[in-house]
Amino acid sequence: MSKKIKQTALGGSSLAALVILTAVAQAHSVRFDQVNSVNTDLKTATDLALTAVPGMIVEAELERENGHFVWEIEIVDSNQQRVSVELDGQSGEIIEQQVENGTSPDLADILSLDEALSIVQITDNDILVEAELEEEDGELVWEFESIDSQNVKSEQRVHGTTGNVI
Repeated sequence: MSKKIKQTALGGSSLAALVILTAVAQAHSVRFDQVNSVNTDLKTATDLALTAVPGMIVEAELERENGHFVWEIEIVDSNQQRVSVELDGQSGEIIEQQVENGTSPDLADILSLDEALSIVQITDNDILVEAELEEEDGELVWEFESIDSQNVKSEQRVHGTTGNVI
């Protein structure tokens, strides 16, 4: 391949990577005033998702897709399948529901989302935008992200079995 063609190919792949990274950054960079206008909060969104798919919530995240806020809720159902439920952030209407590929963690003796939420300190001025059960060093940990009126993001973590704030 000639030097000019290699440079063009590399430039094209760099541009594609930049576009992808920009899209990811925009999906996760939300401001308080934007989030504050969303009618469906995390608790309501997870309750609606559990009505559609009974099981245990392992992730709930408010994302901005094509200018609209969407709650993406992941649930491990009674068959140990991971099911993704997307809800409209304004109406709470279910937009999409699909079974995900992959394995689910062993959730025996793990705090539910509601139990973990009762432990963290979210002030009235904060809006919870993400809750996720993640594996860290072989342990399951609930991680919560909130945003305050000054657009400062805060993160809190709770051990998945002990309930200790980390």
